Order: sequence, then C-alpha cells, then structure tokens
Amino acid sequence: MNISDKVHFTGMVDYKFVPCYLASADIFVTPSRTETFGLSTVEAMAAGLPVVGIDAPGTTDIIEDGITGFILPEDLGVLTARLVLLATDFELRKRLGRQALEASKKYDIQTTTGILLQHYQQLVEASQRRKRGVRKKVIRLLDRFK
Repeated sequence: MNISDKVHFTGMVDYKFVPCYLASADIFVTPSRTETFGLSTVEAMAAGLPVVGIDAPGTTDIIEDGITGFILPEDLGVLTARLVLLATDFELRKRLGRQALEASKKYDIQTTTGILLQHYQQLVEASQRRKRGVRKKVIRLLDRFK
C-alpha cells in the first residue's frame, strides 16, 4: 500500500505502555463489527479521545453519537468523511474528547463494582423474601391439618 513511511505497525505493546500510545493519538477508531464491546474503546475515552465506531451492538452502548464520538454505518465514504472532519476541526475533536473522558468514568472499576454489588444485594434480598413467603405458606398449610 506504500504507507510504510507514514504508518508504523508496532505489533504487541506491553499493557503498561498503552496509555502512552493513547496519549499520542488524536482520534480512536474501532471499525470492527465483531469486537464491539472492547476495553480499548473505554480506555481511549478515558484518555480523552473522541471515538469512532461502526453501528453494532456493544459499540452503540459505549459511544454516544455526536457526544463522545461517532457511530457510523459500515461505509468507507462515511468513515473517511468523519475522520477528515475530526482531523480538521480541532474544537469538535477536543469537545468530543472531553465528553468521552467524562463518559468513561461510568466504566471505572469502583463504579462498576459498586453497581454489581447492588445487583447481588437485590438478588439476595429478593431470594430471602421468596423463601420467607414459601415458609409462611407451608406453615399455614400445616396449620390446617392440626
């Protein structure tokens, strides 16, 4: 493709260096239809990058179209146009990046762990209520035979 003087493929990068690579970028693009809820998208948002992704389940759960980046149809022309827009409109790129950074906070490990624990607590409480309800019904049934 004659791009070797413009593109450097690093291969595998140690995870501890990923933030450095993200910090050196201006835009994060994830055009995959199959790897749609990637940690990489959230990490890019946490680095303050606007994100561009294909309209696919998972991706649309993370990226807010026009707010934290763009959700695009699977169309090379549309992808190219949005990338040119982001590359040339500094204010738009920065605004989307700031909003992406803010939105990424809901994926913080402390936040998500707290939500998970709340769900477990609700399940435990619901289970206890059901058990008490069954126990009462059994006791009432047995009382009929006394």
